[in-house]
Amino acid sequence: MNVRWILIAMGFMLGSAGIVFSEDYDRLDSVGISKKKVEVIEWEEDTTLQLHVSPKNSIKGIALKVERKNGKAPVMIIGYRFKDRPDVQLVRRAAFLIPIRDGFKVYLDTADKDYDNFLISNTPITGKKISEFKIEGEPKADVPLDGLPRGPASVSNSAPDSAPDADDRLSNP
Repeated sequence: MNVRWILIAMGFMLGSAGIVFSEDYDRLDSVGISKKKVEVIEWEEDTTLQLHVSPKNSIKGIALKVERKNGKAPVMIIGYRFKDRPDVQLVRRAAFLIPIRDGFKVYLDTADKDYDNFLISNTPITGKKISEFKIEGEPKADVPLDGLPRGPASVSNSAPDSAPDADDRLSNP
């Protein structure tokens, strides 16, 4: 595995401290190009992974895939499509420790007025404002393609050798 990829992954997991992101990379923190905010929350008590997406009603579709590698925490690969740019899928990765098995279901909880709450679980979830949400299958890629995060200042700021060409960075659904 390329050392630069390892440094990129470590920096991405630790947050943005010391990491310089390319101009095209949207961290989904409400400041980036999309102006959308996504929070990934892991609930150990009920083994549910939650995606809080704001603003409310901005999601067109979500694609999900669990990546499992021996000896490593599983990673949920998430493809987001937003209503204002439905032809673009933003792929993000989220490591988690709760036991989510293949065959999980996704639910949408619309109880909060400020964001959509997507619940990913192997356990059926019911409630007055909860409905099953149909996902779009698997994401188009296993890594972000919209401008790759660049490594720390001590590492070359060029993208890894396997990075896609500029024309291939955004995938169509």
